[in-house]
Amino acid sequence: MSDINMTIIKRDGSRVPYNNEKIQNAVAKALMASGEVATKRVSTSAQIIGLLVECELFDDPTAARNGQMEATVEHIQDLVEAALMEQGLPKTAKSLYPVPPAAYEDARDPQRDSRREEDHRGLRRSQ
Repeated sequence: MSDINMTIIKRDGSRVPYNNEKIQNAVAKALMASGEVATKRVSTSAQIIGLLVECELFDDPTAARNGQMEATVEHIQDLVEAALMEQGLPKTAKSLYPVPPAAYEDARDPQRDSRREEDHRGLRRSQ
């Protein structure tokens, strides 16, 4: 891949350098697990998806913020899923990100609220 200067904003707010290899590795694992692509074509298919995502990222005018290229993890996930769907790999797309990030947060919040409620009622002791 190319040597591109971009920052990725993770869910916790931390920032890391863009690394297309991470995208390719995740896609390759998902392709192997889904079985949608022959084993001998997994590496090439993962590279193609990585290139498609990279092209979309750098064509996106919203990625340039304050003179620097930035993207969120969620945005990259959306691009990967779209690229997989465009390539006719829906099973892989859904297996890679089975629960959308927003749904994940929604699913976690009730659990947190339940624990907080227990703490307030004295049902759970702090240690």
